[in-house]
Amino acid sequence: LLVLLMQRLGITCLFLRLIGVPCPGCGMTRAWLQMLRLDFAGAFAMHTMFWAVPILYGYILYDGKLFRKKWLNDGVLLGIGFGFLAHWLLQLV
Repeated sequence: LLVLLMQRLGITCLFLRLIGVPCPGCGMTRAWLQMLRLDFAGAFAMHTMFWAVPILYGYILYDGKLFRKKWLNDGVLLGIGFGFLAHWLLQLV
């Protein structure tokens, strides 16, 4: 409901609207719309970390234990975190 209200008011990103810089997830919706059209290059161009969403969803479903080895779970999450940070910093430049 909040997203629909924001779209009606012309607010695409609350973070961008309040702070003036795009959030680390800006472009994710557009990336997934491209991916649903099977345009993977377009999805990657919109947000380089769009592929991480299903992995993060898996972590939520399995209580943070997607892999048997804890170090692998931690490494994947750390890598995804650094990926989002790198995408965000490159987006700001």
